[in-house]
Amino acid sequence: MKILITIYWITLISLLNNFSSWAQSVDYPNASLQLEYKVFSEKKEAEKIDALIQKAELLKSNKLFAESAQTLNRIDIENLSDSLQQKILYEIMLNSYLAENYLDAKNYMIQYDNYLKDSADQYHINWLKCLIFLNNDDFENAHLKLIAAVKPDYKKTADSIFVNSFPKLKNEKKARMLSAFLPGSGQMYAGKIGFGLVNLLSEAGAGYFTAWHIVHQYYLIAAVTGVGLTSRFYLGGLKTSKNWAEKYNDKKLHQFKNYISSVLIEHL
Repeated sequence: MKILITIYWITLISLLNNFSSWAQSVDYPNASLQLEYKVFSEKKEAEKIDALIQKAELLKSNKLFAESAQTLNRIDIENLSDSLQQKILYEIMLNSYLAENYLDAKNYMIQYDNYLKDSADQYHINWLKCLIFLNNDDFENAHLKLIAAVKPDYKKTADSIFVNSFPKLKNEKKARMLSAFLPGSGQMYAGKIGFGLVNLLSEAGAGYFTAWHIVHQYYLIAAVTGVGLTSRFYLGGLKTSKNWAEKYNDKKLHQFKNYISSVLIEHL
């Protein structure tokens, strides 16, 4: 009986939470419009700023991060206090990052640094900067911000983790050059041994087909079909070797970014 009562209450609480989320999402458009009206109708600048901040928080709570960043960016921060400037610019950076607009987040981060040159960054700001640099593939600065973000007793360990876990990437030009000298070797270098063998055997087969027809004086077939197949496999090998190297690097860097992010969050 007690188990049934427990299940009942868990189900009821879950339904109430779902209803609350649904009610919030239904009410969101009206609340947003009311705040936007307040922005245009208020004469006092302070009230307009307050309405924009409230609207940005409402958008953020509804996971509309890009719109939240755009709303905060409408605020003229020139005449605001340093602390309020810092808060607004931090929120714009955070919302841009959450919206996966990483280049925008980096631009807002530069703006943040320009406004607050004399302000020492807190741990949470260095944490955000590390993530922004990571997702813009600026690994040198991400490394520095990681060390600045973690607790003092973990800095040496974080430094070692970053350096030792950084992946060994494939050189895309090297992969292409290898395929130019020996078909299939570029794909093998990029980690696709099976594809490399297929490309090598296909190229060898096309070359044999061309040579056989030349020897037997089937010149037209050799020229049209044999040379066509040979060049097709050769040029395709050059392209795919570069593509596989790119995909290999993207995969390894994605894994590295996720790992460093988890390290950062765990040891803040």
